[in-house]
Amino acid sequence: MNSKTFKVSNEIYLDDFYNNPNYVQFDQIVFKCPTGIKINKKRFFSGGVYFINQDIIFKIEEEKLAIKIEENRMSLRLLFVFKFTDAIPFEGMFLGGGKITIYALANTLEKVILYNSGTGEIYQTFK
Repeated sequence: MNSKTFKVSNEIYLDDFYNNPNYVQFDQIVFKCPTGIKINKKRFFSGGVYFINQDIIFKIEEEKLAIKIEENRMSLRLLFVFKFTDAIPFEGMFLGGGKITIYALANTLEKVILYNSGTGEIYQTFK
């Protein structure tokens, strides 16, 4: 609460990782983060496979809203509103280490909506 920042985590296989700054990836869909959202990425090893943990971090300036989000954090969701625009080739890897071309689905991100999934209340919109 002191920093008024919140984070939502997402994990993907390292072999399928689109490694560009300020992008978040969900499976093969990649989003350039809007103003107000930043990404921290960490690599880790689990069950014989490398993963990337992506922390999606956003700041809420208004203290009352930050408290409301903290109190309802189990119902916190992010909705990405976008249109697909292209397929972007990037280098991935087979489990055995061989390289392969993988395609990420590029898009035009219109907005990210931070909301309460239980009540439907919209907390904030990032564009």
